[in-house]
Amino acid sequence: MRGARLSAGASEAELAGAAGVTEGTIRGWECGSAPLASVLLPDIERLQDALVEAGADPHLVADIVTAAWCDLVILAIIDGEDTTCLMADPVTSEVAFSELLAWSLAGVIPTRYRPYAEPGPPLAGSS
Repeated sequence: MRGARLSAGASEAELAGAAGVTEGTIRGWECGSAPLASVLLPDIERLQDALVEAGADPHLVADIVTAAWCDLVILAIIDGEDTTCLMADPVTSEVAFSELLAWSLAGVIPTRYRPYAEPGPPLAGSS
């Protein structure tokens, strides 16, 4: 999400205002302390609309739903849950899913995010 926001040249405050959430909420989503998996779909859609309106890269905006699914899978694994049903969803066969999952777990930054990303896995140090 940070990449989409930065591609639009928007600050956390600007995006928060446009999406109807607090700056802290935006910061939590971006750093992973508040997983996107816990965000209701209408809120994700409002966030995506705000990013599109701000001029964000549409590919990065589209990745937000995929990133939320990655969060859901990671949380299920952490909780020791069976991920069979989650991994059966069509989103898991998309290239973006495997790229975002590899970034989250191993720090392999997808090419389209390199201008906006800090090196290393985004989940490093978060608990």
